Amino acid sequence: MNENSDRIIQCDTEKSGQLDGLHSRLAEHINAQNRLRSDYVNHVDFGEASWDIILDLFASEYFNRSTSVPALAARVTISEALCDRYINYLLDQEKIHANRNPQTMAVRPFLVADATKEGIKAWLDNCMHNALQI
Repeated sequence: MNENSDRIIQCDTEKSGQLDGLHSRLAEHINAQNRLRSDYVNHVDFGEASWDIILDLFASEYFNRSTSVPALAARVTISEALCDRYINYLLDQEKIHANRNPQTMAVRPFLVADATKEGIKAWLDNCMHNALQI
């Protein structure tokens, strides 16, 4: 776990039995939502690391975190070489773009493309809406 991770909350065994049904429904929900991701971002199938990078870039804009390859690789927990390959793939697919703003490009050299951003928001809205049904 890195410094940006949320702490892991352990359930005691007494509560764990009561939560098994909720855990199962939540796992099913997450699995279903993950299968829908590409429907919201122009039907492009990505590997898990690509999704982790896109979501990190999306959140990093709000939190003003660095989106350099070393920073992304550390947060997504992949090698810088692999991160660089995913970044280039996402650039080629026009899911992200290079930041051309001279005032922010040093901290955030990569940004999520507007169409991708809208797809992520729609997917997250769907995740939240359906999570309420659990």
